Amino acid sequence: MTSMGRPKKWIDGLRGRFAVFLLTVLLFLTAVAIGFFTGLPEEAIRRRLVQELSAQTGMVAESQHLSIGFPGRATFDLQLDTGHPQLTELAFDRVRLDPVWTSLLSGAPRLSIEGLFADGSFHGQLSTDGSGQLAFEEVALDRLQNGDNRYGISGTLQGRGTGSQLDDQANMQGNFSLEGQALIVRGLEQMGLAAEVALGTCAVDGTLQGRKLTLEAVSVDGGFATLRGGGTVQLGPNPARTRLNIRLTATPGPDFPPSLKPLIELSGHKPKRDGSYQLRISGSLAKPIVR
Repeated sequence: MTSMGRPKKWIDGLRGRFAVFLLTVLLFLTAVAIGFFTGLPEEAIRRRLVQELSAQTGMVAESQHLSIGFPGRATFDLQLDTGHPQLTELAFDRVRLDPVWTSLLSGAPRLSIEGLFADGSFHGQLSTDGSGQLAFEEVALDRLQNGDNRYGISGTLQGRGTGSQLDDQANMQGNFSLEGQALIVRGLEQMGLAAEVALGTCAVDGTLQGRKLTLEAVSVDGGFATLRGGGTVQLGPNPARTRLNIRLTATPGPDFPPSLKPLIELSGHKPKRDGSYQLRISGSLAKPIVR
């Protein structure tokens, strides 16, 4: 049994609830509509947006530009400082919010959102009934990390998700799909690996039911190794109280260093006839354990 060590500190400010965020955006759109018809200065609305996002998310928000169009459209830029030493400032460019006017007839008004982020793009819709959907494409992972990090990962990420009752943490439901491409991990020299290890592609499909995150399918395909598996993550208020129960089958690929196989076996993991290893990750997110 081996310990994977303690991960980096929980990302500050990323625990804001969907309902609070949605309310903030809806209030902001209301201000936009009032501003358009009454001539309220755009600078005043921009300052209000920054103040509300900073107060509700716990992150430092900044915006240099905001414009108001008809009917009720707001276009702006946004920068968020998470306070995490491993992450760079999150910059959202050309963010556009539009009311979905046809949704007013349904009794659950929605708004659409789209913009640019980390060399990629995102788009989605949010509703006052607690439902929403979001998709993003070609997000560059190295744009999210500080350049002087000891460890890092590069590649692109895309994904999509839908959810309902997102304003109720105990009963929220949703599903998601993520895919990383051309993934490369840096900083593993102390493990006897190359300065850059190419992982290839990674895909994760899962569902969310309340605080239970189910990983229905996890896969990694590349020359270094192939992974298949799934499991559950019981979300807690912090890493120490977030419980893991994940099972993986790892098969070394042609680029896997032969010198590492004896070290894996010394940790108690014996290969099956096909050369694969059965792994179980348990414990907490703060201190995961591999068996």
